[in-house]
Amino acid sequence: MVYYGNPLGTSKSRAWNVAGSTGEILRLTPKFADFNNMTDTKELLHKIAALRLRLDRDHTRGRDLVRPAETTPRRSDAAAMLEDKVRRGTAEQALLDGALRSFEAPEGLNVNVPVRLIPRAARLLQRARDLLHGLKALADDPILGRDENDSLVELHRAAASAIEGVLRVVQALPSGPSAQLRHCDGLETILDVVADRLEILKAGMRSRSETISRTDRLADALRRIAASQPVSVQAVEQVAEEVLNDVRQKRPLRLAAPPTDDPARAVAAHCLAVAQVFAHAIQDDAEWRGREREGVVAALVHDVGMVRLPAEIVVQARSLTDEQRRLVERHALAGAQMLLKFWPGGSWAIDVAADHHERCDGTGYPRGKSDVQLSDEVKLVTVCDVYAALAAPRPWRAALEPRTALTETLLLADRGSLDKRQAERLLHLSYYPIGSVVELDDGSIAVVVGSQTGPGALLHPARPVVTVIREAFGQAPAGPRWLDLAAQRQRSIVRSLTPQERRQLVGRLYPELV
Repeated sequence: MVYYGNPLGTSKSRAWNVAGSTGEILRLTPKFADFNNMTDTKELLHKIAALRLRLDRDHTRGRDLVRPAETTPRRSDAAAMLEDKVRRGTAEQALLDGALRSFEAPEGLNVNVPVRLIPRAARLLQRARDLLHGLKALADDPILGRDENDSLVELHRAAASAIEGVLRVVQALPSGPSAQLRHCDGLETILDVVADRLEILKAGMRSRSETISRTDRLADALRRIAASQPVSVQAVEQVAEEVLNDVRQKRPLRLAAPPTDDPARAVAAHCLAVAQVFAHAIQDDAEWRGREREGVVAALVHDVGMVRLPAEIVVQARSLTDEQRRLVERHALAGAQMLLKFWPGGSWAIDVAADHHERCDGTGYPRGKSDVQLSDEVKLVTVCDVYAALAAPRPWRAALEPRTALTETLLLADRGSLDKRQAERLLHLSYYPIGSVVELDDGSIAVVVGSQTGPGALLHPARPVVTVIREAFGQAPAGPRWLDLAAQRQRSIVRSLTPQERRQLVGRLYPELV
């Protein structure tokens, strides 16, 4: 309701207007003499009757306007004056209610509003419609998908349910403007929450879109390399720079399941995972300073030989047969031959493609090379390849917990299969990489936001820097609370949360962590 002027019954004559949000403004400007100086009751009744006739002429619902009760002669005592003011206030409220009931709902809004809304309620209704249109637009985006267990889908469904609740409340609003105002406070709060969730949903979809775009661009480059078609090194370097930027910005390490609809995209997804692990392993490493992009590019193309394999081998969800295994073992040398055409001048990335399945103890393939025959670059990419394969899900098995994947990789190095020095670089990721959602020893839930740095960083892989997002008894913290677990020895991480627990606890606020 937009109301201009002072209430009726003040010491001076005033004009009052009632404005609706339909674009049609009703302007009523009756002039009244000072009520305190009126002594003629008949004159008062005459003026009120004239006002009523004018309202009847401008509104089809004139019957809703008040019929003021008969007044009694004015007495000089204070009680009579108070009664007179109460009657005038009742008349004013009735006039306003009658005018407000002439308001129409916004055009095009498919909601049955049984009462006349004050302008604030109409604006909230319009805002709910806009938010609903925004949710519908996101629902039509193929990036959102249809998986009921997807955190973004759950977030979208919750926001849509909240808006549906708002619309149902609006349909049941009382007719009085004062009561509507009280309801508007609660409805506005709900819509504020929905708007926040909508922005989180958009951010999550943008992040997912970036990941899909990165995978598609790398898959296209790998296809071209495998088919000996023209492709620029800059296209792969651009993807490498994006991976390095993620590490610099402390974005979560995401090792998603490779797509099963296209072998090239499946290979690209695995290469991206290896490149992310590689970038984390060499961050702040003096030996790699100035060569970071070169190393990440090598990780991005190391498995290009897999693109030429039959699709059923790349994405099948069962163990390989002996014949299929022999085909797979050929992909390393095939990939090296492909990269020779990609880098006619040579690159150590070609050696990485050829030797990333070799082992320091000579048990690898395709040539059975041993420790002294392998470069440090090859050994590091090999370590990252093993870790990424263990920590990412596959069609035939679930992903290992990051701590377990790191432990298994370090055990392989301890047995002589992998290079021990290069494997220890993975400790820069810590047992709980950035973005891991963990439970602390007091029952609180935290997100890993950083790993230890400095000379002693590798000595504390189980003690990263975390921020608490849920207290021990489930309540939200009063404010941000960061814990450096290396400095607080009395605190520790108990475990990583499962994907289902992450989706339930943090999915609606931080879908990227799921």
